[in-house]
Amino acid sequence: MAYDSRVYRILIASPSDVTQERDAAVKVIQDWNDLHSASRQITLLPLRWETHTAPEYGTRPQEVINRMVVDDCDLVVGIFWTRIGSPTGVADSGTLEEIERVGKAHKPVMLYFSSVGADPARIDIKQLERLNQFREQTFPNGLIESYKTALEFRDKFSMQLERKVRELKEKELSGQHPLTLQFVSVETGELIGTHLSVIVDRPKVEDFSDVPEAHRKTILARVQRRVDALTYVPIPIAVMNPTGSSVKSLYVELEITASTDDMTISDDPKLVRSSGSAANIFSILSSFDYFDESDAEDETLSQVVALQRQAKLQLDRYSSDKLQRVGNTWKLLLEWDAIQPQRVRMIKPLRHALPRGTGSLDIHARVYADSAPAPFSLAVRLDITVVERTASVEDVLPRLANILEELANPDKASAYNRFLSNSGR
Repeated sequence: MAYDSRVYRILIASPSDVTQERDAAVKVIQDWNDLHSASRQITLLPLRWETHTAPEYGTRPQEVINRMVVDDCDLVVGIFWTRIGSPTGVADSGTLEEIERVGKAHKPVMLYFSSVGADPARIDIKQLERLNQFREQTFPNGLIESYKTALEFRDKFSMQLERKVRELKEKELSGQHPLTLQFVSVETGELIGTHLSVIVDRPKVEDFSDVPEAHRKTILARVQRRVDALTYVPIPIAVMNPTGSSVKSLYVELEITASTDDMTISDDPKLVRSSGSAANIFSILSSFDYFDESDAEDETLSQVVALQRQAKLQLDRYSSDKLQRVGNTWKLLLEWDAIQPQRVRMIKPLRHALPRGTGSLDIHARVYADSAPAPFSLAVRLDITVVERTASVEDVLPRLANILEELANPDKASAYNRFLSNSGR
């Protein structure tokens, strides 16, 4: 099965007397890919001048190697025994030029020196002296290691390669700051940025003179619930991973801070609605109280019941994480296994703001990941303008006449109103 993968290029640089170790390094890299590439979505590509360059007439050979493999590598592994290599016209050897070039680019360098015994008759003393001088030098990003056998080199390189891969991943994440927090359109499901402004019409009922005094308290409470239901604004937000690598083992600390005391936050799934005027499931549901199926006396209510059932199936997939309120700030803690490359992770269930006046919400998230050296700090802002409009009781409660009749004659109350009475609503 195909999978997306982040490719790290590893240059193997060495003189000609460590052929066995060069082959072992390639084998270690290939073994790492076999074990980890699919699960971690990282692929290591071993680079050798013999296999990744082509002849080019009229250009200094080492310059060709630099352009084709050295400059694009993410990590260099230098291996030495008794030789340092042949001069290039710029450096004492091609291997040294490669290592110095990578080091100056602030990329990691791993240096291995063999102490395996060698035939004195075959040792070039000048080469060995130059190698010892090089070994004593300090490289800012160098990891210097020695080994006594080819097997020891293989074991050490295998262990230290894993550390370097993690460092490369951490550096990439900290440098890119890949995750983003954005609003999601409830109409289209598209990401719509970090700043959202909405206008909410809030009915204002002041005249209850047409309501019998005996039932005014009940009707007033019913009106208030309906006005709130019409005013709730969804806060659909999601975390996006735009990179080519997955971010795993995430811990999210979310804070929603209201600018005024006239705003509260809820995670009640029954309040799902649209902040716009689009005729979709969110806006339709917000226009009605929750009816029992026995109340579906006409086609409109039957449609509402069907939509409610559909919404419940969707909402049942949501997590049960609850908000905790501290003053004007609501806090939420989430744990996710991963956000895959180029994917969006919704913060569920959908949270809602109940604005009884104009204000704003500042939403901050601190996201911790096992592959990131520091948490990601993300933020979005929601501005809500509340426009009050004068309305009658009938505007808010279209079934007012039926409700009053049922309140006056409890025995004839519908299943819906019996439910309200029994539940204390």
